[in-house]
Amino acid sequence: MVSVAAVVLEESPTVLVRAGNMGANGYAGYLTGRVQTKTRLAAMLAPPARLQTVTAPAVCLGVAVFLEFVMLSNLDPARSDFGAVAGFASLLGLVIAALTCVILVRKRKLSASGPIAERARALWRRCWYCRRCGVVTLAMTGGSNQTLPAHGLARTLVAIARTKLH
Repeated sequence: MVSVAAVVLEESPTVLVRAGNMGANGYAGYLTGRVQTKTRLAAMLAPPARLQTVTAPAVCLGVAVFLEFVMLSNLDPARSDFGAVAGFASLLGLVIAALTCVILVRKRKLSASGPIAERARALWRRCWYCRRCGVVTLAMTGGSNQTLPAHGLARTLVAIARTKLH
């Protein structure tokens, strides 16, 4: 038996791709890139997904609020482009409202499902895969083990984590 994390790492190789071309003027150009592939087994045994954080929307909200403040502080009805600036400020206000909603929804989802997702990832780290049988064994505390199907492992671990926390 081998740990599920090791199987996923082994079955997800990174390939280095390098291509070159000799131009008419004698200049050689090269393009290098890395591609990570994932086998079907690695996809089946992948860890439960992490929940999205609020960092990116919060940064965007901060930038939008700053731009809105700058625009509104420089808003002058006597200027010829007042309508365009006021319209853009209104549009930016809608963006601020949408970002605020995204942040609130993500925070609610993180507080409700965050412990379950972290528990499921902790359970995943205690899983072992049998290459001969094709099943996963979850090493439980107290010496009792639980056999799980390899297909849909992440879903199964989330269900177990949900029952263990409630």
